Amino acid sequence: MALSREILEGLSLLVLLLTYLGLALGGLPGYRMNRAGVALVGASFLVLLGVLDLREAWQALDAGTLVFLFGIMVLNAHLGYAGFFGLAAEGLLGLARTPLALLLLLTFGSGFLSALFLNDTMALLLTPLVLSLTWSLGLNPVPYLLALMAAVNTGSLMTPTGCSWRPWCRSPGTGFFWLGEAPWRGA
Repeated sequence: MALSREILEGLSLLVLLLTYLGLALGGLPGYRMNRAGVALVGASFLVLLGVLDLREAWQALDAGTLVFLFGIMVLNAHLGYAGFFGLAAEGLLGLARTPLALLLLLTFGSGFLSALFLNDTMALLLTPLVLSLTWSLGLNPVPYLLALMAAVNTGSLMTPTGCSWRPWCRSPGTGFFWLGEAPWRGA
């Protein structure tokens, strides 16, 4: 029995909304799934409904991004096993005596690091450190995570190496950034 187009569109919209809700919440209440599980189940339902065929689903995966994310997860796990996050947290706590000082130190430190390295890398590597610090101090992690995300994105705009798309905005031959028309608008 084939579903009508309206019902199919409604079901696929419901699947997408539930998937995005699960991604935003870190899982769906009542289900033991993390974000990866929610994304996989959502994609599976879209394939099951016929919104995507299996070939389109496989083509939507970017192998480079998946390898990068897997590599960062492995690196984070090994840094955690080696005690890096504990040592880094102790060092930061030695420098910052108040929650505001910690917030400022994390903000400017992560901004500086993301000017040197890719912002995605810094966001993924520093998030466990921020969570570890805030949880151990009994602080709400949300302001610190928001500051981290703002800082790594802002810091990445300072150099051509901080953000992967930034070299497109370099002035030819000078090495300096230019503020004229964006290259994708035909300047």
